[in-house]
Amino acid sequence: MPQILIVTESAEEAPDTVVYRERVAPSDFESPHFTDQLSERVGWAVSDADEIEQSSDEETAASRGAAPG
Repeated sequence: MPQILIVTESAEEAPDTVVYRERVAPSDFESPHFTDQLSERVGWAVSDADEIEQSSDEETAASRGAAPG
């Protein structure tokens, strides 16, 4: 079954993180309620992934003694 994945793109030292994973079927998209809810879940996951990436970037910069930017 097809799936949607939201994955962070981490620094070289850190592994990527799967933030969101959902299996979907073509029939799921026949429901406007499903598509609205899916869009909301994907939006939250993208925000969470962005926060994780920013935190990772700041930690990497701090460990190297550089100011985060």
